Amino acid sequence: MDFAPFQEAADRFPEVPREAFASAVRLVETDGWVSGGAEAVFRALSRRPGGAGWLRAYRELPGFGSLAEIAYRAIASHRGA
Repeated sequence: MDFAPFQEAADRFPEVPREAFASAVRLVETDGWVSGGAEAVFRALSRRPGGAGWLRAYRELPGFGSLAEIAYRAIASHRGA
């Protein structure tokens, strides 16, 4: 997995609007699938040993995904702090 600031990554993935990169973390997978926000975080974590449970909770536990996205947006809105 490669990590890059959106200012660098946006040019490598023209199919993803620059505003999308600026608003939340983006995970661009090798098959072209793009996710953002909390989903992207949990998809990335699911690739680590023991991390699959977070993605499963995001997808299957009622309310968890919505709360995770709300929490992510609250944290992301304070990036400059």
